[in-house]
Amino acid sequence: MRWFAPITGLLVLLAASAWPAMAQMTDAFSVSGVAVDVRAASAAAAREQALAEGQQVALRRVLERLVPAAYHDRLPAPSPAEIAALVRDVGIESEKASSVRYIANLSVRFRGDAIRGFLRAAGLPYAEARRQPVVVLPVYTEGAEATLWGDPNPWRYVWARRRSEGLVPIIVPLGELADVTAVSAEQALAADPAALAAVAGRYGATDTLVALAVAPPTDGGAVEVRLFASGPGVPLPERSSFQYVAAEGETRDALLARAAADAVFAIGEAYKRENLLEFDRGATMATVVPLGGLDDWLTVRRRLDRVPQVRAYQVVSLNRTNAALLLDFVGDQQQLQTALMRNGLELAWADGQWLMHPLATASEQR
Repeated sequence: MRWFAPITGLLVLLAASAWPAMAQMTDAFSVSGVAVDVRAASAAAAREQALAEGQQVALRRVLERLVPAAYHDRLPAPSPAEIAALVRDVGIESEKASSVRYIANLSVRFRGDAIRGFLRAAGLPYAEARRQPVVVLPVYTEGAEATLWGDPNPWRYVWARRRSEGLVPIIVPLGELADVTAVSAEQALAADPAALAAVAGRYGATDTLVALAVAPPTDGGAVEVRLFASGPGVPLPERSSFQYVAAEGETRDALLARAAADAVFAIGEAYKRENLLEFDRGATMATVVPLGGLDDWLTVRRRLDRVPQVRAYQVVSLNRTNAALLLDFVGDQQQLQTALMRNGLELAWADGQWLMHPLATASEQR
C-alpha cells in the first residue's frame, strides 16, 4: 500500500508501507476500503478529484462512528481545505487509471486530536474508542444442531471477514485447537462463565458476546439473530433479538453479512449511549482510594488514564493506605461510574464520601 500525507490542494508521497493489522482493528480515526471512481478531463484531474472525494467520504464515516446516530443530521460539511487539515495520511490499496478515469480503493487516517477539536467546535457529543476488545462467538443453527467451530458455519465466516473499525474492537477467534477446547457451541449458548473467560483470555479480553443466528431449515431466506453478553463491559443494544428476511436476489451469505453489520452498529450505538462525552456538562468530584500498597496505586493510575470521561485528576494526598483525588470529568455522575467500572474501578458512596476501589480483572485472577 502506498501512503500519502495531505497538504491543502496537494498530496506528497511518504512511503510504501503496509498498515499494521492491529491498527486496522483498534484505530477509531481510520477508514479503509473507500471506493472512488471519477472521470475528468485528464488522468491527473480525475485522480486529484477522486482523492478529495475519498477523504470526504472517509471523514463522514469517522464522524458517524464517533457521534450517536441521533446527531448525524447535525454533522457539518467541511471544505476540502478543512478536511485536509484533519487528515493524517491517505493510503492507496488498489488503483486503475485511464486517460480520463481514476478508480481506486483508499485508506484514510485522520488526526485524533484534530477530529476531537472539530467535534467540540461543532458542539457535538461523541464517544472515545473502547480500548479492550470484545470476543465474539458466532453460533449458527439450521435445525436442531448448533455450530460454532465446525462447518458449515456461514455466520462465523461473515463475522471473520468483517473489518473491525468501530468504537468497540471486535475479535472473532481463529478456531484453533485451543479455541475449540476452550468453549463449545453448547457452552457458549449456556453462557458458561469459565469457558467464555477461557476463550476471551486467549485474545487478551475479559468480555465475550455470543451472537446466535437461527436459520429455519425450511426457509433459507430468513434468519433471527440474538445477542448474549458475558462480562460487565459488553455494551448490549436495547433490543437483543433481530429478524431478517432476504431481499429479492439476496444470497444467504449477503443476508448474514447484513445482519452482522447491523449487530455491530447496534453494539456501537449502545456503547456511545453509555460513554458519551458531553463537554457542556462536567464537574469535579473528590474521591478517596483505599490502597493496599504501591501496586494498588499504580493500578488505579493506569486505569484512570484509560477513562475518556476523566479529563484530568489531581492527587491531593497520597500515603500507604489511601489516596485522595479530585476528578475533573465530563458527563454526569452515572456516566462516570459506568466508565470507571468498565475500566476496572468501582466508585461508590459510603461513609459520607465517594470511595473508588480497583477491581480484580479476569486477567489478573488467572
